[in-house]
Amino acid sequence: MDPYTVPDDKRTDHIPSTGAYSLVECVHDLLDLAARMLIMEGRLVFFYPVLREDDNVENHFPEHPCFKLIATSEQILSSRYSRVLLTMVKISPYTEE
Repeated sequence: MDPYTVPDDKRTDHIPSTGAYSLVECVHDLLDLAARMLIMEGRLVFFYPVLREDDNVENHFPEHPCFKLIATSEQILSSRYSRVLLTMVKISPYTEE
């Protein structure tokens, strides 16, 4: 299937449509793409949002069989929210499973 191309006469006022893209789906896609693209021992570093209502922030990080979490660094944004900088290293080759 070819990608959609906006016709020339509608490009100036075009507003792309949006769809729901949950955090879980986004992180899954990020990890899957990184697992395919990174070389062995390559690092993936990204911010992950966290609700501070939970006392133990450490238990809520995403996982992937190709990656090992090697570092975390929390940045408190407010009394309720923070973000954690996650550093993962690729430890195994990507497979379709």
